[in-house]
Amino acid sequence: RSLNRACSPRISTPSIEAMQVTRGAMLTTALLMALTQGTKLHFDVADTKKRPTTKVVELLKGMSEQLETEAKTDEDTYDKFKCWCDDNTGAKTKAAEEAKAAAKVLQDRVAVLVAKSERLVSEVHKTEDEVQKNTAALDTATALRKQQNEEYANEIGRA
Repeated sequence: RSLNRACSPRISTPSIEAMQVTRGAMLTTALLMALTQGTKLHFDVADTKKRPTTKVVELLKGMSEQLETEAKTDEDTYDKFKCWCDDNTGAKTKAAEEAKAAAKVLQDRVAVLVAKSERLVSEVHKTEDEVQKNTAALDTATALRKQQNEEYANEIGRA
């Protein structure tokens, strides 16, 4: 480092306090410029002749007015969303209650239909058993009738 200082020309460096004051002034200027661009305030020649405290007070008044208008806009937006939420919540709650009632009715209907299905299945099995018994009885009766008919035909043929 000592070689670099010896080779470079002497430039006076500002003190740290001076740099901080300059930096603070630049930040304050940038802040005021940003605030004036975002608000409805503007500076003209007459404003430059006013005291700095008056400028700050007027700037704060303008910011207060802007804050009040934004608060009113926010309040209106909040009221709209709150109304929508209340309406939507009420409708969803009502729909959920109706769905629960419909589900209960459908569960009861399913229980009735399951019982009816079981009854009909048992009736079908019972009827199938009766059909088998009747078919067996018919086959037996047909065979007996055929045998009796043959016996009768033999008796008539002999006589």
